[in-house]
Amino acid sequence: MKILREKNNNIQKIGFYSGSFDPIHLGHITFALQALKKAKLDVVYFLPERFGRNKINQEHFGHRVEMIKQAIKPHPRLQLLELSDKQFDVKRTFIKLQKIFSGSKLHFLFGSDILPQMNDWPHFQKLNQESKIIIATRKNDSIKNLKRVIELNNFKNISFIQSLTPNVSSSIIREALYNNQTAEGALSSVLRYINKHWLYVSLR
Repeated sequence: MKILREKNNNIQKIGFYSGSFDPIHLGHITFALQALKKAKLDVVYFLPERFGRNKINQEHFGHRVEMIKQAIKPHPRLQLLELSDKQFDVKRTFIKLQKIFSGSKLHFLFGSDILPQMNDWPHFQKLNQESKIIIATRKNDSIKNLKRVIELNNFKNISFIQSLTPNVSSSIIREALYNNQTAEGALSSVLRYINKHWLYVSLR
């Protein structure tokens, strides 16, 4: 596990981006880079879930990890963090991250599709009270409606970033690859890995 530490005593601001990343694509990378700049983060860790939330028939975890490694190579402030947790869980994962990065200010990156579900997460209020949350909005998102969700659920410490690639998704890329079509938003380094290992040759 590679942890970036500052040599001085400044408090680090650290971002965590959890998801299945099946496969990781341009949208994921640009959101992480935007968050680095807007929230003045020192580093963003990609936190791949071994079994993504509400996902079935995912590509093997090892392949998804390797694709992340290829995607973040050009960006030293984007890093990979592998945990044993099956998926991001407030009670387990968040507490673990607080211990590993004790003294740091923690930020969590999510897509806007996750926002309405958050209040159903066990212990979500702990995450909401003790960290900051950054939401990537998509082209057809209504900021007014998203803010309404925040108000209704009494969410705090949430900010928004407009996605620069609102139409890119892993599911669209997988379908394009299966149909031998151009996969818009796919990263060249990731595509090379996919082709080398014959990934996504069948629909799931």
